[in-house]
Amino acid sequence: MKGKRGYPLAILVLFAACMGTLTGCQDTPEESAVVSKAEGLSEELIAEPLAEGESQRIELPDRWEETKKWNKDRWIFHTDLKLESVETGNLPIVEIEQYPMTQEELEKLTKYFADGQELYLPRPVSREECENKLNRIQNMEGVYSVYTIDMLMSDTANMLREGIELAQPESGLTDQKADLQFGPKQTDEAEKVIYGIPDETYESYKEPLFFDADVGEKRTSRISARKYDADTGKTSMFEWMEGDKILYQRYDIDLYKGYHAQYADVSETDQKWEEILDQCTSMMAEENIKEEEGKKQAETLLKELGIENKIYAYSQPVLWFPAGTYEEDIAYSSYDSLWHADLKQAEPGYVYTFLNEIGGQPVDLKYGGIMLENPEEGAGGDTYAPSMPVETISIAVTQSGVKMFSWTGMSKEVSVVTENVKLLPFEKIQERIKQYISYCFPGSQPVDDTTLFRYDLEKLTFGYTYIPAYGKPEHVWAVPAWLLDFGSSHNNPKLSGIKEQEEKTWLYVTFNAMDGGVVEAG
Repeated sequence: MKGKRGYPLAILVLFAACMGTLTGCQDTPEESAVVSKAEGLSEELIAEPLAEGESQRIELPDRWEETKKWNKDRWIFHTDLKLESVETGNLPIVEIEQYPMTQEELEKLTKYFADGQELYLPRPVSREECENKLNRIQNMEGVYSVYTIDMLMSDTANMLREGIELAQPESGLTDQKADLQFGPKQTDEAEKVIYGIPDETYESYKEPLFFDADVGEKRTSRISARKYDADTGKTSMFEWMEGDKILYQRYDIDLYKGYHAQYADVSETDQKWEEILDQCTSMMAEENIKEEEGKKQAETLLKELGIENKIYAYSQPVLWFPAGTYEEDIAYSSYDSLWHADLKQAEPGYVYTFLNEIGGQPVDLKYGGIMLENPEEGAGGDTYAPSMPVETISIAVTQSGVKMFSWTGMSKEVSVVTENVKLLPFEKIQERIKQYISYCFPGSQPVDDTTLFRYDLEKLTFGYTYIPAYGKPEHVWAVPAWLLDFGSSHNNPKLSGIKEQEEKTWLYVTFNAMDGGVVEAG
């Protein structure tokens, strides 16, 4: 079974912490209500620790209902949220560092998920797989019969042509057993081209930091692991997955749907694509397992693995494809892969997310989504970019059992910087949120353009997140935060004749609760 290293819009023990993809790193801002390069943590933010058993309350309004418009009423912020005040104990700042996964941990996790089966090196992408995809493009089959679904097909075709020149034929691929130890990543020149791997990343694969294996002779599941290395910027991770693919409702199907909204009825092919997306949604919404039952299975797995000190955060509906039902997403071909997927064999389920906790609050970081431009200079507040991802465990469960276990951002606590801090009043956080959205409008939008851009704040939660640690860019501080989910959409009523918003996608933003600074990832 081949590892899915394609370009999904989705996702993505017994020891001490987790793993993931390295986020962008930059210095602590020159001036901040939280930290400064000269002084570190601001004394004004340090609060007296609460007495044992004492609690404090973060006051929120019962409801936040508001609409704000800018840019000639074409850039819109809206929210109508019921809110509840937050009861909490001390709000400490905790310093955290990355944790290199050990050989012993790799062996224990791998043996659990392999369950006695033989391990094999993943087979590289074959020449025939590349030819099959390229033939569909050249013959204008499926999604490639129109230019309104996969708009990167020319790039895909070029990558596949180059891949064909480098890839081995199927007859030349042999089964090789894998050694259960970290080593260089087994990726050839063909896969470098097919997956668009940057030169620097490809060069780092030579380091003994990786483990990849298919499980069993039928290769129905796979394991991928990596250990933290400061020199190459790699973080620790471990993932086991059965089957070919997991599609997320929000990160995959909703995004596909949003991108294609204005072309939904252009042709029979476009209509069929919409039917496929609607069928995926219907399966996740109407045929899914009971959410609580899946959660119990996920929690049982954590106990069996001996993983403690993780807090359940949230779940998301997904669609899982067994082995042999979903083609490899090579060369940006995810649209084509879904078009040819066997939906009859797919199983709906949920991915359950577990996070570290500080004072009972989950440590998370939400950042990303669709925004036309980065906030302009002067958007107010500071911007933080921590050097490591938050520790996250994701477990996929369907009606036939656990299908994925992913542990990213492995980390460990270094010290408590301070026991309790003060937060920015929520009214100022509200203003900061609107200010941030207002500075994201497309300044180049023509005067007579009637396109409306809308951001609906649909979820707001309190928790913790990461910011760079003062004086130690390789470490982070876990600090109180507000985490936001926006429904993002745009529409041109003059052109479409439709009043309601089209192309709905999602935008995620995290604000430092002490100063309102935005925390970025990647």
